[in-house]
Amino acid sequence: MKKLSFIIAFLLGLTSLAKAQWTSPGNGTTYTIDDLVNASEGCVVGNNSMVFTVIADVTISPTDKLLLLDGKQIYMLDATLTIKGAMIAEGSEDLHCWIGGDSTSNHASLRLEDCTEPCRFTKVLFTYLTELQVIGSEASFVNSDFRLFRASSRSEAVNFMNCDPVFDNCLFENNEGAAISSPVNGKGSPQITNCTFHNNVTSNINQPQINLGPGAADTIRIVNCTIEGGGYDMSGGIAIADLMNTDETKILLKNNVVKNNRYGYNQQGYNLSSLIIDNRFIDNNTETNPMNGGSGISIYGMNTNNKAKLRRNQISGNLWGITAIYYHDIDMGTEDDWGGNAIFGNENGGTEYALYNNGYSDITAIGNYWGDNNPEYAEQVIFHRPDLGETYGLVNYQPINELHPEVLRLIAPHGPYNNGLFSTDYEGTIHPENHTIDLFIPEEELYTYLINMVLVLPVGASSDFPTSIFIDLSEPLTFTVTTPHGESQEWTIYLSSNWNTDENAHETFNLFYDRSQHAIRLTNPMEVEAFVSICNALGQTVYTGRLGAGQQNIDISTLPKGLYVVSLAAGRRNCSQKLIVD
Repeated sequence: MKKLSFIIAFLLGLTSLAKAQWTSPGNGTTYTIDDLVNASEGCVVGNNSMVFTVIADVTISPTDKLLLLDGKQIYMLDATLTIKGAMIAEGSEDLHCWIGGDSTSNHASLRLEDCTEPCRFTKVLFTYLTELQVIGSEASFVNSDFRLFRASSRSEAVNFMNCDPVFDNCLFENNEGAAISSPVNGKGSPQITNCTFHNNVTSNINQPQINLGPGAADTIRIVNCTIEGGGYDMSGGIAIADLMNTDETKILLKNNVVKNNRYGYNQQGYNLSSLIIDNRFIDNNTETNPMNGGSGISIYGMNTNNKAKLRRNQISGNLWGITAIYYHDIDMGTEDDWGGNAIFGNENGGTEYALYNNGYSDITAIGNYWGDNNPEYAEQVIFHRPDLGETYGLVNYQPINELHPEVLRLIAPHGPYNNGLFSTDYEGTIHPENHTIDLFIPEEELYTYLINMVLVLPVGASSDFPTSIFIDLSEPLTFTVTTPHGESQEWTIYLSSNWNTDENAHETFNLFYDRSQHAIRLTNPMEVEAFVSICNALGQTVYTGRLGAGQQNIDISTLPKGLYVVSLAAGRRNCSQKLIVD
């Protein structure tokens, strides 16, 4: 009987705990997550010094603040953490903080609601939450990851309303719903920069990875992002809509890559004004029925206040290039300001559709490339009044922009992720008459022949030029530039520096491979500090550093087995040896 009474009491205790919740007093207190273990009346428990579990709803009241620092973790056990004051979460140098549930969580959520102070999340990993809501609050998310959000209660990872959240250098990946979303009955202008969106909307519902309603006073900015689908036939790229005729929504899409989605970008409704420049909308073709989607860009206006200005975009490999529906005001280039867009290779059913003006408004589209340098070809792939009937709008597309296999710029940039020891960027001199490029780098800057370079081509052109690696320019490098209509040209880069011919350039140095310590030991034969680099068999630099006089050990425990080249350089003097890691 005593045993039965104990079991009943224990179960009643669990029931009471499940219904419990805790709200901070709102007296300006700043809590660490450790403090909540004692203050929250059992709603937060400490598993250890790093991991904490929220087992019942917790609210941080206005004027109070919660700190999550130094890589500490919050496990949400089907509970909601609501912030009305402020929350600061910052990972350590080597470790992200973590806020999340698990694969069985049906209601694990974080809610920022009318916060009295800004909320900041830096180096935080969010996983297996059912929602992260930002309502009327100033919030920023930097260097943070959002993964594996479940769509059991909402259909997006981050939902915001009546605020302008900031997302910078964040990753959104493998979430069941949209990555970022806002409703049709609220306003908000998010700032989304340098972010990667990959394989979201894994539930394959009719939704884009970024799904936004009307903007607020500021401009909606999506800049320097990659939005890549995972092959789902219902998951789109970006959609921004005002279906309720609210105030003007201003949009900037710049330097983004939107690829492998059901569609690239959809702009729909009233009072939208977008500037779409220097983007690539490519291979957005997973829609199985072209009548239901597949456009690189779609502008669907309820009136002519749905405006879009397009400059220097590549739109290729989609089922449709650009579709314009109902009413709109689209500027793809004027006589004084050519569009510079490249629209090619967009087809379905065996027909190429560069621009389909399925609306009543005319479109100015001067100075664009349509897949060939022949204006007659442009007329074949543009569908407008001559093809569809007198009630449809006309496209003014001549003169067209011809595309040739040219090189616009070659840059050897400085910086930690490029040529780290350069003091400035170095730009090559283009010689179009003989298709050569001279790259001069001063003697005092050139520590090695391995140079990281950026090649700039006309929009729509492609090349076999190796990207994102360090290239050996001890010999001239030849590469080919090609246009979509098949015109090609070989170009050659010559590195120019007065140490190239120095007769004392090549020396030897001692290299010892210590397998037991997974390290190499180098001896510098030069009288000055030298630059050390290790390259793999693909020419990719996997290590850089400096070597003073004498010996130095370099840890190579992270290098896979294979062949490497170890180089030592100082001014005009350089030497290298092969290294086999086994």
